[in-house]
Amino acid sequence: FDLIVMGTEGDDGISEVLFGSVAEKVVRRSLTPVLSIGKSIKEINFDNISLVADFKENDHEGYFKIIETLRMLSKKIFLTRINTPYSFENTNVTKQLMTDFATKYDLQNVEKVEFNHDRFEMGVYQSAKENNIGIVAIGTHGRSGISHIFKSSIAEDVVNHLDTPILTFNIQ
Repeated sequence: FDLIVMGTEGDDGISEVLFGSVAEKVVRRSLTPVLSIGKSIKEINFDNISLVADFKENDHEGYFKIIETLRMLSKKIFLTRINTPYSFENTNVTKQLMTDFATKYDLQNVEKVEFNHDRFEMGVYQSAKENNIGIVAIGTHGRSGISHIFKSSIAEDVVNHLDTPILTFNIQ
């Protein structure tokens, strides 16, 4: 398959900590991109897709694959970096990384977005809302076992907590 599409109700509280959601498990284990759609989403706007990344590790095969998908789906790609207190980066550095990324993947119709928030997931959500984003694309390393316990997945957290269609892809 080229794409897995699944609905999700999200998960929170103790059940998320102990078991995780089904969508979270699919996102973590799938080598195929996964489009997770929350239960309250009535329609999906493919015009604007936000690719959320730090744009430092961009040589993974997953990026090559997802860029082609984004080109087919979207009129405009928003390269988005979320700055948090724990992963803050200078704007000039971020903009240069985004420029290099767009050049490397020959992206023509892009907009560069840098958004500051104290929580990553909420930064993604608010940035998407402000930029009229229909789908948020975010890579995952697909960690499992003990490595997943010590370093949780930001992509899985976004899938579980945001009411926006999320396209996850493996960047191993």
